[in-house]
Amino acid sequence: MKVAAEVAITEPTHVAEARRVSLRLAKHLEFDDDVQARLAVVVTEIATNVLKHAGRGKVLVSPVCHDHRAALDVYGFDAGPGIPNLMACLRDGYSTAGSSGTGLGAIARMSDDWDVFTGPQSGTVIRARCGPKAAAPRTPSLEVGGITLPMNGDPDSGDSWVVRSHSPDSLSMLMVDGLGHGYGAAQAANAAVDIFLRKPALSGVALMEELHAGLRTTRGAAVASVEASLSAGTLQFTGVGNISGVVHDGSAAAQHLVSMNGIVGHRLSKLREFSYPWTAGSVLVLHSDGLRNRWTLGSYPGLQARSAALIAGVLMRDHSRGTDDSSVAVAVQRSSHVS
Repeated sequence: MKVAAEVAITEPTHVAEARRVSLRLAKHLEFDDDVQARLAVVVTEIATNVLKHAGRGKVLVSPVCHDHRAALDVYGFDAGPGIPNLMACLRDGYSTAGSSGTGLGAIARMSDDWDVFTGPQSGTVIRARCGPKAAAPRTPSLEVGGITLPMNGDPDSGDSWVVRSHSPDSLSMLMVDGLGHGYGAAQAANAAVDIFLRKPALSGVALMEELHAGLRTTRGAAVASVEASLSAGTLQFTGVGNISGVVHDGSAAAQHLVSMNGIVGHRLSKLREFSYPWTAGSVLVLHSDGLRNRWTLGSYPGLQARSAALIAGVLMRDHSRGTDDSSVAVAVQRSSHVS
């Protein structure tokens, strides 16, 4: 999982910096000129809106894999007054800041998809995705999104997460937090992800035992493993260390997932796999201790209905400690494809 880049937006020159950072990532991903041109417009509009309407905020650019293609999610974070009339702001020419009023409309036209969460008490988080066009649009019933942000812009992150989709209604997910941060922590995280991808038949306790053996030559890590299936109606969770996991049902009631003490690769207590309900409307959130864990989706009316990537963005904006690598991954079960 590639790490995100973050740019503080406090003055007009930072708009250009956000654009440069995003285009550098796009070139690394070998996006063609059309995608780069659209991305430049999207980043410029998001950063400009943050500056004009909130005075300050951040732009975060996060690599993702969407429909088996690389893409970039561009986030605008602010704690400003919110957008009072979202639908009106989508019309070209509408402005509350004396500008030409093309911001949200341009973002909607130039991005592959976009989403926004806004309110007078919660500021605004906007997310727009740019990448090579998929062969055909689809609306998956099981949607996954997330962000990994290294500490202080470090090129290496000790946090990582990865997901495998077995069917339209089931997945396996792994989140890893290598001890400490920087290159040594990243080695542990990368080793765990590699084992997860090479051993698709393993899950739960068996996967954790394999990870424990495979991480012995590293610093070790906190690890959480998830298997979710709508047809079975269950989410199986096996965790060691301080990865936080929460499942919200359709009413936003929260079930906190239980991890065991230890360090994968160095010290394990008795491993256990726990089972939780997983139904249409369920939302899973996993995050490292780079995020504070005193949050609830109930504090964000309407957020549970938004995209998984936007939910991850809101939690990253509001709860990142800023003193460690940070990672958050969200899975949302929209509806059933299972008869």
